[in-house]
Amino acid sequence: MSCVGTRYLKEGEYLLYNQKIRFPDPEVKEGLESQIVQKPNSRIWFLPVAPYTFIYHIGLKNYDSAKYMARKQAIEQRFNAKIARAEQAGKQNRAANLKRKMEKKVGKQTRNLEEGNQLMRWGEPLAVFDSAQAGKSAHNMQNYLLANGWFRGRVDYQVKYDNQLATVSYQIVPGPRYHIDSIFYEVPDSSIMKLITNSNNKTFLKKGNPYRQDDLSRERTRLDELLKNNGYFNFSRKYIQYRVDTTLGQHRVAVQLRVLPPEKYARHKLFRIDSVTFVVESSLAEKENEKHYFSYKGITYSFHDKYYSEKVLNRRIHLRTGDLYSRENTLNTQRELAGLDMFKFVNINYDSTGGEFIANIFVSPLKRYQWTAEAGLSVTRALPGPFASLSLKQRNVLNTFGIFEINGNIGIEGVTAASNPNDVLASLEAGVGMRLLFPRFFIPLTDIQKSKLKFFNPKSEIKLSLQFTDRPEYVRNNFSITNAYTWQPQQHILNEFRLFEIALVRTSNMDPAYYERLKELEQNGNNLIQSFKPSFISNLRFTHSFNKNNYGRGYTNSSYFSMMLEPGGTLTNLWLQGYFEQDSLETYAYVKFDVDYRKVKPLDKTKAWAFRIRSGIAIPYGHNNLLPYEKYFFTGGSISNRAWKPRRLGPGAYNHLDENGQVSYQFEQQGEIILESSIEFRQKLIGFIHWAAFLDAGNIWTIRPDNSRPGAQFRFDSFYKEIAVGGGLGLRFDMSFFVFRIDASGKIIDPARPAGKRFILSPGFNDAPFNDPKRTEPLIFSVSLGYSF
Repeated sequence: MSCVGTRYLKEGEYLLYNQKIRFPDPEVKEGLESQIVQKPNSRIWFLPVAPYTFIYHIGLKNYDSAKYMARKQAIEQRFNAKIARAEQAGKQNRAANLKRKMEKKVGKQTRNLEEGNQLMRWGEPLAVFDSAQAGKSAHNMQNYLLANGWFRGRVDYQVKYDNQLATVSYQIVPGPRYHIDSIFYEVPDSSIMKLITNSNNKTFLKKGNPYRQDDLSRERTRLDELLKNNGYFNFSRKYIQYRVDTTLGQHRVAVQLRVLPPEKYARHKLFRIDSVTFVVESSLAEKENEKHYFSYKGITYSFHDKYYSEKVLNRRIHLRTGDLYSRENTLNTQRELAGLDMFKFVNINYDSTGGEFIANIFVSPLKRYQWTAEAGLSVTRALPGPFASLSLKQRNVLNTFGIFEINGNIGIEGVTAASNPNDVLASLEAGVGMRLLFPRFFIPLTDIQKSKLKFFNPKSEIKLSLQFTDRPEYVRNNFSITNAYTWQPQQHILNEFRLFEIALVRTSNMDPAYYERLKELEQNGNNLIQSFKPSFISNLRFTHSFNKNNYGRGYTNSSYFSMMLEPGGTLTNLWLQGYFEQDSLETYAYVKFDVDYRKVKPLDKTKAWAFRIRSGIAIPYGHNNLLPYEKYFFTGGSISNRAWKPRRLGPGAYNHLDENGQVSYQFEQQGEIILESSIEFRQKLIGFIHWAAFLDAGNIWTIRPDNSRPGAQFRFDSFYKEIAVGGGLGLRFDMSFFVFRIDASGKIIDPARPAGKRFILSPGFNDAPFNDPKRTEPLIFSVSLGYSF
């Protein structure tokens, strides 16, 4: 009991240990739980351990409010004297800087006074049971039932006391649930009534549905947006009211929706845009010069030095003279202008003085040329290493809102050597690139098509890059040209179509041990060595991604989905067939498909479940039946199955035995089919420190038999027996701007072992040759940046 904080209780006090609610509907039960006022202290997962109370009381023992008050007063006194001297000397900038410093230091002491010291803020005060709070929780639940159609619901609670612990059980007697029988409208304004009637297919109020107050609120919000998108600029939600009649009998209700007229008028006023102005704000020096005004397709533009294309701007502005006011068009205009990466800010306001309704768009330009330098740590497969990058950006190329960018980067990272898995060697990656980005598509379209497309934020990109990779196994150069098009049908959906990606790849040096391994594979019918010949690679690609609620940001309910289809060998198949000699440049033909889904499901503000599932297939069909090396699937590592080193898992049931019959994870393993999944429990420990428990499962397989790796081929009748499972624990240090992660993971199911001996608790799991821990690597530690998924 002392582990949950009972040692800190005073006589007659009880610790709130648990609260129970019994209700058959899990969704409603979750809503009822949210009404509870007093919460038990957080515990580590399901263990009866509450470390936060211990941390809080350590801080409490050392807390002295008088000390923090004295510090605050001393800081104010010291800085006020400095500020006074600076102002007397006419040093206004220094005085302003001193004020900011004082506010920061005083704010720190104020926080200590109001919230306690750092340990108190990291911890939690003891949850001493309060019967008044339990009564308030029951009252809140009663209101929740009422708001969701249980008008006769009743909530009681009982408290069980046992050894200074209090467990509260809430008994819910919901009674019959009321449903909507009929919906009536009281809307004196016929124009508004017509809008409501025409949009009834989108209403949240439907006959036969259970009565829910949330549906009334959502319908109020929907109608408010509907009217504001159809000219009613001054409309407010307060004009929408409801009356609910519960006297119909048979547990039915009638809902009356009323749209009240404005206070002093009989009807709500419709607003049409009389004119649209676009103003580029300028510096003080430029304001001395005369502004230039001109009109283009009904929009008045104001520049000091005209260097923006009004033709491109016109496609991004959704406001037109004579159109009804639309809040949606206003926000879309603001979002799309901001997305051009040309302006510091975009403000849109409406001026209705003087009897006209004028839309004013104010923008402040960013610098035309911008240098950016970055340095830090990066990790993709193994140990973090330093990186640096430098880029030069030129905005508004050719006065068409194009962006030209030149960049260079270099980075070093620790990777597992292919010839010796126990060695971690430096891998150097460097590159230079150029790209042109334009806010439109370079395809022939009519003006009507362009007008429709502007709502999707279209962009075209042409990119050239040269990448140099120096790994322990090989040195590789890659020159590529890409032409890509992106568009957003909705704010959280992004589509990309790469019309072409052409790459010339050359392996200039190879480790002798790795070369011998490739030759050995070739003798057994595996032609992977062909992937390291000088190559010409071409493909086109379509990618669709869906990001709900900014996936990856803390403990929020969010999800991410991506789907990629990539036909390779496009140019060689369609236009360049026979141009390349197979002896000079290797070519490839393949189709690759990859699907990835991720979700974070929060339990509360400090705990969450995270899930991931990924599957993919790459089918080579060219003369060599091979993929480019970079197009194969690999699994294992800090962002995959963490119980295996990077790229060492699989394929299939391949046993990883070398010519001496010893287990060896010496070489990377590639495959053409991948299936991966992960589940992770995440919880905040203290401050910026979080912990996680996780399970990873998956494997890769080949499509065809591979004599050099028996058991590698995918078979429907056996693949599920070859799923590798690893599990472990980890720490995450969330610094808000980056996450540093340490994981320890062990093999639970290893498909490389003989059938019947693959589970860690199975007899024979550690039979020879899998009895040498130095070779089988039963526990893998990984260090990485960012979450694993």
